[in-house]
Amino acid sequence: MRAYMDQKVVLRDCECNRECLVKMASSAVKKEGEAISSFARDVPVEIADVISVIADTKGRVITSAVGKSGYIAKKMAATLCAVGAPSFFIHPTEAVHGDMGAICDNDALVIISNSGETAELFEICRFAKGRKITIITITSGCESFLAAVADITLLIPKSEEVCSTGLLPTTSAALTNSVCDAIAVCVGYIKGFDKGSYRERHIGGRIGKILLSE
Repeated sequence: MRAYMDQKVVLRDCECNRECLVKMASSAVKKEGEAISSFARDVPVEIADVISVIADTKGRVITSAVGKSGYIAKKMAATLCAVGAPSFFIHPTEAVHGDMGAICDNDALVIISNSGETAELFEICRFAKGRKITIITITSGCESFLAAVADITLLIPKSEEVCSTGLLPTTSAALTNSVCDAIAVCVGYIKGFDKGSYRERHIGGRIGKILLSE
């Protein structure tokens, strides 16, 4: 607590503290942007397979992950629904307590894990594998368990996190989220996603008002 209070005093007394914080924030955004730009210059060809499988799935696209990746997986499912690819998120802990019953034969499973060794995801993968459900893994762990068990592995490069510890999912999370957005946008293109179809699905909020007024 004392160290925290001392830090606050230093920041308050420093004449340039606002300028320093702006520079620090700018540096973080720049590093994350550079990681995304670098990936964009050398996108793995496997992303085309991921897009095709998701677009052609007869059932639902199920996403699963934990931690920060879990939030990205939830967002991916929501975006896929918006572009016309029925999707939902399953938490791997709830999955082993009965929710795996929601996974059907014609579904596809998208697993997101930066390390590829997230133990909580092992059982849902085994369940899907036993039922010949297509498993897609998005990870930077090229030799991980989740990469090995997947039918399609989309590798994202290992990137330096922008936090002081180098451990907090920041750059890796931003990169993964951009990849998931890119997949969803391409799936939407294949499915003919346009303002008309979006109008049917998004009638609420500011976006709904804009769409309904056209």
